[in-house]
Amino acid sequence: MTTPSLIQITHRPLCGDADAMRLRQFLIDSYALMGREFNWETRRWEGSYWCVTDSERADPSWGAHTHLWETAAGEILGAAVPDGPGDLALQIHPHHRALEDAILDWSEQHLARRSAAGQRSLIAWAFDWDTVRQARLAGRGYQPRPDRCFQ
Repeated sequence: MTTPSLIQITHRPLCGDADAMRLRQFLIDSYALMGREFNWETRRWEGSYWCVTDSERADPSWGAHTHLWETAAGEILGAAVPDGPGDLALQIHPHHRALEDAILDWSEQHLARRSAAGQRSLIAWAFDWDTVRQARLAGRGYQPRPDRCFQ
């Protein structure tokens, strides 16, 4: 596994269709590396990006839109994809799992819902077999819900 601190990683909002296609390819590549679903399937991303109206995309309750983490050379290593208000679909390169903490940090600040009292809540998903993410989320105070995964 590559340690993210040894390479220069930046993050920025997804900007247009070219980035959307790059993220689509990232999802295809991560599936090939894992040999099973690890991130979103490409159809889920395509529906999320191309099958919403402009007004839905502009809705501020969705928070900041999809955010990419990439190397200086432009290789996508991860993404924070809002899957509704307060709902994070974390996409990560299988060899850069440590970057999940930075993506969660950003998402907790920009995608979480806020209660009237100012308390933030964020739904973040983990497959039942993904004990690495489950431990990471539990260590950050997320709790599993029987009707969902960790949040």
